[in-house]
Amino acid sequence: MTFADDFALEGGLAEAPEYPTIFGVSISPTVGGVLLALAGLAGGAAIGWYMVKPAWENLQAKETELENVQSQIERLRSAQQEISRLVAEQQQLEVQKQEILSLFAAQDKEDTYLYDFARQIEARRGVLVKFIPAAAEQGKPADSEIVQDGSWGDAANGLLQTRKYDVAMEGTFDQTQSIIRSIEALQLLSAVKNFSSQVKEEQVLLYDPAKTAFIPLDKPKLATTFTLETLVPRSAKELEEAAKAKQGAKAAPAAGGAQPSPAK
Repeated sequence: MTFADDFALEGGLAEAPEYPTIFGVSISPTVGGVLLALAGLAGGAAIGWYMVKPAWENLQAKETELENVQSQIERLRSAQQEISRLVAEQQQLEVQKQEILSLFAAQDKEDTYLYDFARQIEARRGVLVKFIPAAAEQGKPADSEIVQDGSWGDAANGLLQTRKYDVAMEGTFDQTQSIIRSIEALQLLSAVKNFSSQVKEEQVLLYDPAKTAFIPLDKPKLATTFTLETLVPRSAKELEEAAKAKQGAKAAPAAGGAQPSPAK
């Protein structure tokens, strides 16, 4: 036998290397590499999940919060538009109020009202018997009163002031009618109330034989009484003071309701 044959025989009798076994499966280097690769993938996926999940949940929460903030912004924008609309409407109403108040004469015209009214009666040959403030007859101050009872409409409450005069005059029917109509020509807005007219002097008739008819010598005289109510707007200063007083009255109960706590 040659040396080469001996070497071949010894090589053929060599034992195969032993590998670890798990669950009856021999873990060769190839299998071990595959298992390690799979374990690495699983570990990487687990680590990635535990790191990504909180970030994902945080992202979802931020998106929800952002949607809430956007909703609030939209509501505030709508509220701002509503406020702008209400402010514009308030300004328009204020202009309309001033236009309406401008239709009334100023307060200084009330001081010459008696003179103006007397001239209307004199121009129509009537006789002014009495012209005095109604409050004076009742023993009250003859100052103007603030309209608060809704008699001129609820919108006029607090904006207008009125003064009433008791008037008595005499004249014929034509004179009386003309005088009443002339009140409309006065600068103050006025209203006639409690009107009463009675015949003071009976008409005297004279018989005319030529005409075979009775001819009146003069027209009958009428005694007329009524209450004349004037309206004037309150001044801007008066309205401002009234608004401040109203606000103070509202604030007083709120301030009075807060009681200091007793000292311990």
